[in-house]
Amino acid sequence: MSTDDDRKAALAEVAALRAVLHAQGLGTVVDGTDPADRRGAAADDAAIARILAADAGAGDPDGRAPAPRPVRTDAEAAPAPVVPLRARRVRPWWLAATGAAAAVAVAAGFGLSELRTPAPAVATGSPPMLAYPLDPDDLAQGAGEPARETLLELAAVADAQVDPEPRGQVQHTLSQSWLLSTNAQWDGTADSTVDPTVVESWLGPDGSLVSVEWRGTHLDAAGRLGAVDTSPAEAAVDRLRAGSVDPDLVTGLSLDPDTLRAQLRAPLAATGCGPDAPADAGAWCLYRAVTDLSARYVLPSDVEAAVWEALADEPGVTLAGEVVDRTGRRAVAVSVPGAPTDLDPTVRVLLVDRGTGRLSGLEEVVLSSQVLGFAEPTVTQFRYVVTSDMVGEVGGPAARR
Repeated sequence: MSTDDDRKAALAEVAALRAVLHAQGLGTVVDGTDPADRRGAAADDAAIARILAADAGAGDPDGRAPAPRPVRTDAEAAPAPVVPLRARRVRPWWLAATGAAAAVAVAAGFGLSELRTPAPAVATGSPPMLAYPLDPDDLAQGAGEPARETLLELAAVADAQVDPEPRGQVQHTLSQSWLLSTNAQWDGTADSTVDPTVVESWLGPDGSLVSVEWRGTHLDAAGRLGAVDTSPAEAAVDRLRAGSVDPDLVTGLSLDPDTLRAQLRAPLAATGCGPDAPADAGAWCLYRAVTDLSARYVLPSDVEAAVWEALADEPGVTLAGEVVDRTGRRAVAVSVPGAPTDLDPTVRVLLVDRGTGRLSGLEEVVLSSQVLGFAEPTVTQFRYVVTSDMVGEVGGPAARR
């Protein structure tokens, strides 16, 4: 089947799914201000049960799904205010990469009640690449010195850090990212952009979570990030009720590298990180775990030290060299081998602050992609930790680390 056929088949599936959701009253874009639009967990469960119990094509003698409702264009859509969204069950932090990619593709095809029409990208194209001493093509081939000794040095530096006295029990994180977005159209075409995105979250001791996401500003001419404007004109706000997230997940992690490796890999078994996974998948599994956790949890320095010790024993981990990252900090760039789920050859780099041994960010470079139209190495994603601290309340002051 050709790429065009694959795209058309995927779009047909999205259209059918959208029609099913619409039939259950789940396909309309709302701003959440009307209490009648807010649904509880019981209503969600009932809707899902109806969908699963329904026969495909019921009510349609030809077995075809109803035609999808037209999607509003940006010009037709009213400006999206900052509104609290209804609580929903949070998916585990170890959600499979393939599942996350599918969710993004579906969300691009239709509007769910808790989503708003996405704002246009601030800039198209790809951000400039960091000045790695080694080319991404060479990194993909395993070139570069083994990272073991450097990772052990960074672990010792991290372990020597004294974490600041917490100012409260709420875990607060703020990050700047560029994320690859692909918007599929009903005519089979698709547009890809790399959008600047800022995410700020507060995880309470009761397991409640508030997450705010908004479009960031363009990089400067040198490819660096500017200061974060934490008063965006528009933002998507997600509020999860108490008990939605385990607030003690990180404090329950072992500081023994071998035990920690098993703890981090076990929930990722469905993505190729189980006991029978190939040896060269271990580095990616740790990369995935620590970067996912850092997006929501405040990682103690001794936990990060244990992660570097565990990563030091994984095969295929090499040094990309020292770089000046997009925040102006000097960082050690550690390259990990490709993932079992990669559709295109991809280089993943962890950026670790040389002076503190703390994770400062990640960058991902796709070497080439027929589907995405990349003929040369292209930055498709990066994320930098701006703030990671304990505060007294949701929305409390942030102390940049």
